[in-house]
Amino acid sequence: MIPVSLSVPYILAAAAQSEPTRRVSVADRSVSCAELNSLTERAAYEPLASGDRPAHGVQFSSLSAFEDVIGALGAIRVGIIVTADGDTCAADDGLVPESEVAMTRVWSESPAAEVAGRVVTHGELLALAERGDDGHGCEWLRPLVDAISAILALRIDDADDRAG
Repeated sequence: MIPVSLSVPYILAAAAQSEPTRRVSVADRSVSCAELNSLTERAAYEPLASGDRPAHGVQFSSLSAFEDVIGALGAIRVGIIVTADGDTCAADDGLVPESEVAMTRVWSESPAAEVAGRVVTHGELLALAERGDDGHGCEWLRPLVDAISAILALRIDDADDRAG
């Protein structure tokens, strides 16, 4: 079971710190945990530079290519909600205030994606990845869930557990 305080940014950073050279599969490539963390950190700035803000939706036509999964993980890192191309994001209609995502300390309850009109939180996305489930039969989300599953499969210990 995943502790509820975990978030997608946390597991990416924890993997990079504890297993930097370990390779994980993302879409059609294999990358080290450190490289994955670095790529998604850089990708996080792209939607922000384009004017997107936390709690807003960013559409992806597909998550099948490596670059798309990196972009989606980057967006999620900064609180942007990923949606399928053509879907409207409920948060863009003002249903999720930007401050709720940007200021919350409970990332597990913050929106990460929207699938078929349903918001999927960080905690739910991590739970889907742990179970190997794409969530509601949405194949569009599968590559993102698979990438997160690859990180979770490393069974990275919480830094506090290692220190104690």
